[in-house]
Amino acid sequence: MKKIVVNLVIAITIEFLIAYFLCDIKPFTQYGWLSGLWHGVFFIQNLILHLIDHDILYFADLHSTSYTIFFIIGVGLNSLYKDISGIHLEKEAEKDD
Repeated sequence: MKKIVVNLVIAITIEFLIAYFLCDIKPFTQYGWLSGLWHGVFFIQNLILHLIDHDILYFADLHSTSYTIFFIIGVGLNSLYKDISGIHLEKEAEKDD
């Protein structure tokens, strides 16, 4: 169980570092579909960072329709990844018991 918690903390830390350093959303930049996918994948992390520091954006102000569509797809991919990794962690916990 301790190994699972340590791995989870490391994974969450890496996700937040990637979101903070590699997924910076600038307020006056026009973004397209690929950026929408990238920003959607890191939506939860950027939203939490936004609650801490209001200068960090979680959704681009200037965006295209394709940005919005792929942002939603990215959020879905993030949720799917979390579901799959949660199932994997449950199986690991069962093996440890």
